Amino acid sequence: MSALDDFMQADLLSIDPALNTTLRPLMDAIRARHPQVQAMALYGSCRRQALEADSLVDILVVVSHYRDVTTGPISALANRILPPNVHYLELAEHSPPLRCKYAIISLDDFARKVDSRLDSYFWARFTQPTQLLWHALPEVVTQLARLRAQAAGNFWQRALALHPPEAAQALSAEAIWLTALSASYRRELRPEPASHTADLVAADADYWQALTAVLRAIAPAKPGSGRAARLGWALRRLTGPSLNLLRLLKAASTFSNGIDYLSWKIQRHSGKAIEVSPFMRRHPRLAVAPLAWQLWRQRGAR
Repeated sequence: MSALDDFMQADLLSIDPALNTTLRPLMDAIRARHPQVQAMALYGSCRRQALEADSLVDILVVVSHYRDVTTGPISALANRILPPNVHYLELAEHSPPLRCKYAIISLDDFARKVDSRLDSYFWARFTQPTQLLWHALPEVVTQLARLRAQAAGNFWQRALALHPPEAAQALSAEAIWLTALSASYRRELRPEPASHTADLVAADADYWQALTAVLRAIAPAKPGSGRAARLGWALRRLTGPSLNLLRLLKAASTFSNGIDYLSWKIQRHSGKAIEVSPFMRRHPRLAVAPLAWQLWRQRGAR
């Protein structure tokens, strides 16, 4: 394993035991739904914050084959065409209730997506701190660490391209990743407040500094890569929001109460409450278009 693989594996294995215990009921429920799961990992804001009554935990569910976790050929096809399929799980009997959305991805698709040129979803998400909740076999940990290292290497080259070549190597870790994460979020339907990315980087400042030191030692900017990377950022302004819209359409179908989730997502990112009508609940595929338009407008306003 490379130094970057080792770094990512150490991060994967750094889960807080108390948090792991708290989330155990969610893991057990996911495994009851999908017995063939290979691993589960925690990412997103709940990884670094105390769980509250309205917390929605983000869990990545890794599988070998979609046929092991899908309810039919259409679901499997949707996950293969545009992974991940996202599902909702709530354990209301707990106090406070435990809620999560879990994204299902095969190892093969994970490998393909961390190398994607036009879809930043995976390499931007999983360069960020991610902790392993559960795994079936030790080799899965090694595979996930290697894939996260690949994601980080790709994101690093694209991050450096956002700065003049002579300045990039002198910039702080905070400056590099703040710019890079902001750029990736602007390629999505995410109307984040201006302070969101700064808060995200500051919350894991030691992680970003250590990751930058590893990357600077083993992955300097590739000659001639800057122009291609800048072109990629420009193209993702078109492809990123479109892919996110398609994922929202999928979520409206795969989620129980999916339209409520989408309205909550808008409120969480923008502070603007959305009233969900009975019509929207009965016809989530029709309702998602105006909700996505609101996300787009709020994104532009930011």
